[in-house]
Amino acid sequence: MNSGKNRKNLAGRLFSSRVFLTIFGLCILTLLSFPLAKNLSQRYKIDEEVAKMREEISRIEKKNSGLKELASYFESDQFIEGEARLKLSLKKNGEEVVGIKNPVSEMEKESDAGSVYNLPGLENLQPEKLKTNPEKWIKYFFGN
Repeated sequence: MNSGKNRKNLAGRLFSSRVFLTIFGLCILTLLSFPLAKNLSQRYKIDEEVAKMREEISRIEKKNSGLKELASYFESDQFIEGEARLKLSLKKNGEEVVGIKNPVSEMEKESDAGSVYNLPGLENLQPEKLKTNPEKWIKYFFGN
């Protein structure tokens, strides 16, 4: 019986000691801090996403207001009158229309006739002589 009493007494002293209570308290704090840290990390990430979304919303709202202004300009009488003058060659009473021709050289006429796309800057490029496919591959891999 003495050994049973000694064990109970030893266990009682161990559980009531300050060292055990300190270690037990630190373990509880550690176990509680992991979920808290995880929640704080998730909250920080969510706050960052919210800030990014708000920036995107403000950017889209600015773009939307610009598009609304452009649409209102397209619906204005000023735009309609300008397009009618430009594309339909219309004029107001008492106005005279003057057309200015751009002189085109023979070289530009020939280059425009055979090209599908008339892009600026392409007129200075000289087309290569017609090469067969194997010649093109040889040039690609070995140069000239």
